[in-house]
Amino acid sequence: MAASHHDFADSESAAFLAEEGGVKREERPPQTRQDTWTGGWHYVPYASLAVNVLLSLFILFASSKATTAGPVTAILPSQAMFGDIPTKKVVFQPDASFDVDPFGPDEIDSPWYALAPPGKGHIAIADPAAWALAGGFPLSGDDLATTTTTTTTTTSPPPAEEYTVALYHQLHCLAALKSKMVRLQAWYANASDNEYLRFALGEDQVADRHMDHCFDYLRQTLLCHGDTTLEGARRVRTATGHETTVRGVDGWGVVHACRDRERIYAFADAHRSRNDTGIE
Repeated sequence: MAASHHDFADSESAAFLAEEGGVKREERPPQTRQDTWTGGWHYVPYASLAVNVLLSLFILFASSKATTAGPVTAILPSQAMFGDIPTKKVVFQPDASFDVDPFGPDEIDSPWYALAPPGKGHIAIADPAAWALAGGFPLSGDDLATTTTTTTTTTSPPPAEEYTVALYHQLHCLAALKSKMVRLQAWYANASDNEYLRFALGEDQVADRHMDHCFDYLRQTLLCHGDTTLEGARRVRTATGHETTVRGVDGWGVVHACRDRERIYAFADAHRSRNDTGIE
């Protein structure tokens, strides 16, 4: 695209320079050697303009190439502290190991548990103002779980504050919704168990207000990220054992462009403000 703009501008500039003055090249009277030498000064402004146009186009083309090839400038200054997180191709596939209750008695053995790094995604920012941040939870030296911080100064740093990486808040909300659903499913399977019903629906487990928060938070998260991956039709196996395409979508087997979650995990772990673990 840049090349086509470049060619168009060059041809326009050439036409402008050739026809300026209202006298076409073939209509101009012959000039003596002296006339050619002295008359050439009239074209200096146009030559200068041509050089400037070409130079501007070159700079514009070079900067657009650099912007396309290099890291995208973060809209939020705080995003820059994570560095250039690469994008990976990830194929979405079903994983039945996540069908368990994330907050259940076997929480530590649950794959949900391993999704959040130590500190649960809460990190210490030594100089929030340097990243245009405000409103974090104030931390004292005793609160810091790690000695690694994100400050760029070594003398009298401002008080550190705790912030939470949004990814892990989002995963926590998804886990809370999953936990509530698993417990409701278990109750429906054993509807006569009133004791379990009180456990499953109890406000001290996963409160209804917590559920309302998580649904609304995840709704806005999905709209924010706006994944535009195109998903094809669903494949199902018929009673005869053959696969066929049906109208509808399940999203499995589709490649997505995903930010490298291992890099985000490592950053949150290195800068954690707490030592607690799990996703609850």
